[in-house]
Amino acid sequence: MNTRIPLIIITSIIGIIFIFYFFKPIKNTTTEQSYRIAIFEPATHPAMDEIAQGFTDTIQKNGLFHYTFKRYNANGNKTLLRAQAEDIIHNNYDLIMTIGSDPTYTIYELTTKKHLTPPVVFTAVSDPVNLGIIASQTSSGNHLTGIEENNNFEDQLNQLLVLKPDTKNMLLVYDPVIKTGIHEVWAQEVTQLATQKNITIQYAKVFHTNEIQAKVQPFMQNIDTILIFTDHTTVAGIDSLITLCNRYGVTLYASDLNSGDKGAAISYGMMQYDFGAQAGKLALEILDHHKKPKDIPIAETTLKRTKINTATAHKQALNISISQLNNIKALGGIVQ
Repeated sequence: MNTRIPLIIITSIIGIIFIFYFFKPIKNTTTEQSYRIAIFEPATHPAMDEIAQGFTDTIQKNGLFHYTFKRYNANGNKTLLRAQAEDIIHNNYDLIMTIGSDPTYTIYELTTKKHLTPPVVFTAVSDPVNLGIIASQTSSGNHLTGIEENNNFEDQLNQLLVLKPDTKNMLLVYDPVIKTGIHEVWAQEVTQLATQKNITIQYAKVFHTNEIQAKVQPFMQNIDTILIFTDHTTVAGIDSLITLCNRYGVTLYASDLNSGDKGAAISYGMMQYDFGAQAGKLALEILDHHKKPKDIPIAETTLKRTKINTATAHKQALNISISQLNNIKALGGIVQ
């Protein structure tokens, strides 16, 4: 019997297995699926940078393909914002991520007008249903989905009174036009809540960042606290408010944590990186798993923290004890 034939067969099989496992074709990255993503932000601010970073980090870490990002920043200029929205739509990106209500509404308005449906993931948008960009929380009914920013002014004012119980006269500084006028609704809500807590509210309405000092300074002798929302007109001009509050001994209370890093004695809000990370997960559902935006429910953010800037607290007449600072940290707050 010739034993060489089985040996040849066995050797051939081993050779085929060796070639299959050790000489598999190398993945050609030049032909890998690639997606182009636009990030559209209204102004320059650390909060915007953190949101964008959380978004890109999440996609690059968890995505299955290759992604390129192009950031558009309107620098607080409404005319530029409109022009950039047109450019984004013209460049036919695979997905558009918008930060805040104004970029989101502008993209929604233009794409609807042009009968275009590029997938849009928004983040840090308050009340998107009343803004008119989605049909409901469970389904947008269109090419948008995203992360809703929820306000809790009751809790925010309660936090203030724990830290500064003698608060009596508050100035609310905000842009009444931005976010399609929702700040006027917020202002009335804050006023109603503050009145119940025996706090008098006054208003400084600013339409441009360079107006802040001129419009706010006349109030400084008669107030003890300034409250600002998360609109990019005021947060982009936070340096002017910090300077005034340090000079006159007025506590600056911001609704975003990044303004606390810059010098607001108290800040209250979400970790902005988390906004971006959540938006990144929704983007991957669309790009990698081929879900339609209308089939992805709107997500909400609820976890908010209090931050104390100890370097400016004394300048802004915030007298806070060591035990209070320790309590803030114990509750998940931030002391710096």
